[in-house]
Amino acid sequence: MPDPSRYIAILVILLCVIQARAQNLENIGKTKPFSISGGVSSRLVFYDASGVPQRRDPFGYVLSGNVNVGIYELYLPFSFTYSNQGTSYSQPFNQFGVSPTYKWVTLHLGYQNITHSSFTLAGHQMLGAGFDLNPGKLRVGFMYGRLRRATRFIPPSDSLSLDTLLQIHPLPVAEDPVYKRTGWSAKIGYGDHSNFIDLILFKAADDPSSIADDSIKQIVRPAENAVIGINARKMLFKKLSIYFEGAISAYTRDKEFQDESSASDSVNLSKLFKPFIPINGTTYYYRALKTGLNYTHTRFSVQAEYQRIDPDYKSMGAYFFNNDIESISLTPVFYLMQNKIIATTGLIHQRDNLNNKKYATTRRTMPRLNLSINPSYRYGFDIGYQDMLTSQTSGLIELTDSTRMKTSNPGITLGGRYNIIDTLRTHTFMLMFNQFELKDKNPTTQLYSEYSAAIINFSYSFYLVKKALGLNASFTSNKLDSYNGVNESFGFALGGSKGFEGSKYTVNGSWSANFSDFGDSQSINAGLGFTPGGRFSANLNLTYLTVTYPGSQFNEFTGFVEGRYNFGKKGKP
Repeated sequence: MPDPSRYIAILVILLCVIQARAQNLENIGKTKPFSISGGVSSRLVFYDASGVPQRRDPFGYVLSGNVNVGIYELYLPFSFTYSNQGTSYSQPFNQFGVSPTYKWVTLHLGYQNITHSSFTLAGHQMLGAGFDLNPGKLRVGFMYGRLRRATRFIPPSDSLSLDTLLQIHPLPVAEDPVYKRTGWSAKIGYGDHSNFIDLILFKAADDPSSIADDSIKQIVRPAENAVIGINARKMLFKKLSIYFEGAISAYTRDKEFQDESSASDSVNLSKLFKPFIPINGTTYYYRALKTGLNYTHTRFSVQAEYQRIDPDYKSMGAYFFNNDIESISLTPVFYLMQNKIIATTGLIHQRDNLNNKKYATTRRTMPRLNLSINPSYRYGFDIGYQDMLTSQTSGLIELTDSTRMKTSNPGITLGGRYNIIDTLRTHTFMLMFNQFELKDKNPTTQLYSEYSAAIINFSYSFYLVKKALGLNASFTSNKLDSYNGVNESFGFALGGSKGFEGSKYTVNGSWSANFSDFGDSQSINAGLGFTPGGRFSANLNLTYLTVTYPGSQFNEFTGFVEGRYNFGKKGKP
């Protein structure tokens, strides 16, 4: 039976088009009937290397652009990218998406990255159609489309037969096979950006017919997922904001499994999700929530948050979740002496093993303190301290002093800056010092894991305003003391830029060098910019890199030519 969401999306699109035409007729003579604006850019890249295998193609190109079309109050933004670089496919990579808006109606067509909440549909790319309706305080959203396309089995170049490969390795493929996956997400809520409540239902499923090889289908099984979520925010007294996000995900790992009993003991959840996905012995339920508050005052602010995400929590509407975690954080900020001193403090505590099925429970406590002191616009100081304390307690097995992790990772930051500024020139001096280390309380791993590092950086920049001339220089020193010994390195950098004819033409160049116990490197960069007017700009950039190791050396050259042209005038900001 066809998915009814297809017809719903088509119906809404037709209604929006009809309504937009009627509104355009009413606005004839009142607003600009047609506007177009946008830009197009192209880049050509050249590359060559000696003494090392080439790390990119000798020649590449990227063509991209965006167009904004306005028809009365209907606005259609288009964008495109065409390239032969950056993908694993032999053909160029092309994606198109458009999100036209008319008053309180927004359509989403083509490739989109829609977010309904952090735990449901959360930015996963989707090829399809959808809409957002916001008449008054009503919040309605819907999206339907393909989440991923099917990928067939691609064996290695020296492949044996598939049956032989399966005997050697569970899934020895050069590209993992995946099913075609489609899904939809519906959101309904009430409120505005600072006070709202949304209910979300997300559903996605793999298409079993999108993989034809029975041998692969025995290993990779089609899955199905449904997520019910809630997202809410409330503003109190214009200073306190409280928010909450929660979701329950039902994930069936094999939708064709015949056993109708659920792998979970929750009968109520099985009844809740049974109308949306098949419930069988491979169905698991996961929970996730995040809640917190933000309070802002003229002299201080504070943010507190609690988060808990079940082990293996997943949604087909998101790429990744940091799961099996319970976290509490508190971040107060104080503004002192008319904001001349800003003190940012923070404390985060985390733990895992929420279902007590791991060998150990790991806890992390992360305090931090940062002071930004600015007595004058001419000078200022920064002082920072942070640490990460990690410890473990026994889980399924009993830990000993030699198997238990217990470490601390303290670090300090000291910085100062001084400016000399007038109408003709500016001088800026900056000095930074960073030191951090790892302390290990485990007597077995202590010798190999402990280390300390220190970094010193000094930089100076100079700029002549009327001549558009800028110069800069910097020095960096690094020291690492670890099990492998003491390693030191230092580096220099010089650079400058010059503008001509009101900065229509710019020339820039730089040189940098780094020297260490493992090898030396030097890099030279030169660039030319051309901006004759507000519509067209062009850039040329050349970089030469040479790296010397004991007994070997390699060189690389990279250059690119880039141009951009902007056209039109927007009919609406």
